[in-house]
Amino acid sequence: MLVKSLFFQFDGDSTVYTEQDDLNYPDFPIVFSTTYLTGQTSSVGLDYTFDHKANPSSYRSYEIVDEDFTIFSSTYPNTEIFSGKVYYEKVPEPTTLGGTLFACGLGWILKRKATSMKKVKV
Repeated sequence: MLVKSLFFQFDGDSTVYTEQDDLNYPDFPIVFSTTYLTGQTSSVGLDYTFDHKANPSSYRSYEIVDEDFTIFSSTYPNTEIFSGKVYYEKVPEPTTLGGTLFACGLGWILKRKATSMKKVKV
């Protein structure tokens, strides 16, 4: 599934990376189910490749595939500078979260109103 909204920063860096920074945008980044990797259906993976945005002359490219994070040299193909792990999770959209809070709040108000009306009738 194509990622519609993505943003992050490295620790200690003010540069914000988004889905549009993917080298293969608009066909990437994508999110995929990691069922085949972990056996768990609730897990998601990310495929995202991008260049160093704050210092384009650094000749570094970054790649995130599932939990694997790799820094490559742009000048020497297939030369890995660093590799490590990243951890992330799917966050609900603000509109979904806001709608849920609104529905719960409205339900609570209607319940209070019904309870107070019962007290007045008795």
